[in-house]
Amino acid sequence: MGLITSFFIAAILLLSSVVHAVDSIDLRLGALSGNGWKVEGAALQLGWREEDRAIFSLSADRIDHPSIPFPLIGPRLDCSEGTISERKIECGKGLVRLKTPLLDRDLFSAVFSWTPETNDFRLRLTDLKIAGGRGSLLLEGNSRSWHAEIKGSGFSLQELNTDLATLGIAPPPFELSGKGDLTLSLNGRANEIRDQRWRVDFHDLTFAEESGNYLGEGLQGRWQGRLRRGAEGFKGSQQLRLQEGAILTPAFYLAPEGKEIAVDSDLRVDAAWSNLQLTGIRYRHQGLLEFDADARFELEPRVKLSGLSLRSQPIDLRPFYETYLQPVLADNFFQELRIGGRLEANLVMGSEKSIQLKLRDVAIDQGEDESGEIGRNFSLHGLTGELNWRSADPSPISRLSWSGGSLLGGLTLGPGQISPQLTAQGITIDRPFSLPVLDGELRTEAFRLERLDSGPRLEFRGYLTPISMQRLSEAIGWPALAGQLSGVIPAVSFEEGSLRVKGVMLIRLFGGRTLIKNLNLTDLFGPLPVLEANLELKDLDLETLTRTFSFGKITGKLEGQVEGLRLEAWRPVSFDAVFNTPADDESRHRISQRAVDNISNLGGAGISGALSRSFLRVFKQFGYDRLGISCRLAQGVCEMGGIEAAGQGYYLVKGGGLPRIDILGFNRRTDWELLLSKLQQMTEGEAPVIE
Repeated sequence: MGLITSFFIAAILLLSSVVHAVDSIDLRLGALSGNGWKVEGAALQLGWREEDRAIFSLSADRIDHPSIPFPLIGPRLDCSEGTISERKIECGKGLVRLKTPLLDRDLFSAVFSWTPETNDFRLRLTDLKIAGGRGSLLLEGNSRSWHAEIKGSGFSLQELNTDLATLGIAPPPFELSGKGDLTLSLNGRANEIRDQRWRVDFHDLTFAEESGNYLGEGLQGRWQGRLRRGAEGFKGSQQLRLQEGAILTPAFYLAPEGKEIAVDSDLRVDAAWSNLQLTGIRYRHQGLLEFDADARFELEPRVKLSGLSLRSQPIDLRPFYETYLQPVLADNFFQELRIGGRLEANLVMGSEKSIQLKLRDVAIDQGEDESGEIGRNFSLHGLTGELNWRSADPSPISRLSWSGGSLLGGLTLGPGQISPQLTAQGITIDRPFSLPVLDGELRTEAFRLERLDSGPRLEFRGYLTPISMQRLSEAIGWPALAGQLSGVIPAVSFEEGSLRVKGVMLIRLFGGRTLIKNLNLTDLFGPLPVLEANLELKDLDLETLTRTFSFGKITGKLEGQVEGLRLEAWRPVSFDAVFNTPADDESRHRISQRAVDNISNLGGAGISGALSRSFLRVFKQFGYDRLGISCRLAQGVCEMGGIEAAGQGYYLVKGGGLPRIDILGFNRRTDWELLLSKLQQMTEGEAPVIE
């Protein structure tokens, strides 16, 4: 505080011993300087009312001081009620005129006093108008130490930001608005601050970072703390309270939601103000998130997090996910995701990084149908265990178990457990594991999930043990099917939102084999999943197939191909399909009257009417040589055909043996939805009545 003691007071001290033999004195002091400060054009005008009652003015052309970030141009103090004696110099009523971009008005009140014997001084400035608000300054002390107190209320943060920029002081790298109240207390020696306390109350605070990644709106709260100088810098503590508003970042959304957010910590700053340490951080958001942490920041050339160690208390995942994470996850997948259970997290960031998550009875449900039932796409319940990851491989083995779940709403998953290894590149499971599905198992022989710049990539290989088709069809809403489903799943990959099967996937169904080639599934959990594949069917048992669908009994074998199959939202939109009797099939070929009626109705042959008027109605079954049907679906229309041409139509069934029957089809183009409706009636209704 050499500026005050050496200029405003020292100048008057020069005159304190002057004999009051003159009415007034006009003194030009010129330039004054000290340890880092300088005054140019100093001047004093002094006059007396009584023996020790004086009127005086102090002025300067320019003042530079290390504690002031900008020069003071043309400051002036006019004192109308002063006292000058050997014991005391004071001004009971003064006006200071000072032009600076920080002040809205260049005139404010001042009171000061100085005692020469003890070197005690006191200065108080009031009526300061700064950035739309009001403020005051109190400065007191002696030659050994000093104390300063700054108070202000109603500051416009936007105006203050602009004023600082005008003075050449770099403003924060974001737009800022709102109101603030400040109390700042400083204690020091000479030009050195030894102790500082502060409190900032902010109201309706809004900020926006230039990139738009960090936003704050309607913030209201309080920040206070204390720093004291030590041998290696400053140390102290701080407390932050946030009562209202919201902060949006790429990683999380922060809002009190009616519950105050409290952040307390100890502080340590080096002498150069280049590094900041926060130790003993205590974050408390009642019912949502509580953790303890230590953090390190680099302050130069810009603020940067250089280290972090965080330990959370058990977190209730449902409110935490909905409040902190879901608002920043814009994808529909996350908007329909429901998470419950408990989580504990340990996080370390620095030269090496590590994450440990402890899960307890976690439930995950994705998707919500029109009735509001969640888990339409998938669910997993009772998830318990520990996930470990660190940047320096190898990471400790993680362990997870679950009690059950589902896929596509009704495909139940049984309990299971896995031991994955989380690496910097992704997730690997080296040991085979089983996932119970209905009454079978999906056995995994290889699993790897990698993180790429383009998104996640999954690689999988395994096989499916027999699953009851009846249970499977009930689970996913299909007509009741008989038999079992099993198969081999070759290398499967998921990359850039698409699932692809590398090679041929084998499924055993209806006593035969179904080969799936070129399988590609995109937007699996999105609003419009698309499946594309080619299918080849071999040696399907027709008796099992027709009995499953209540179509009417047919014996023999069936083979076929489906090329260019495309499903959108799990509904066929295009394919080219052919099904027929294998050329080398030597099994018994028989067909029931109900099956004859259903096949003829599909082809528009009207054969059921012919049967009702002939003696063939007395037979329950007929022999056949071959049967088959084809459909090329495009734009909602099925172009139909059979095993060979027959005049104006085509053969659907070509008779053989006794009694035999031929079934011809004549419809070449059929509306696909109408055809599906017919199939549904045939498989769900009673057999046609033959008269």
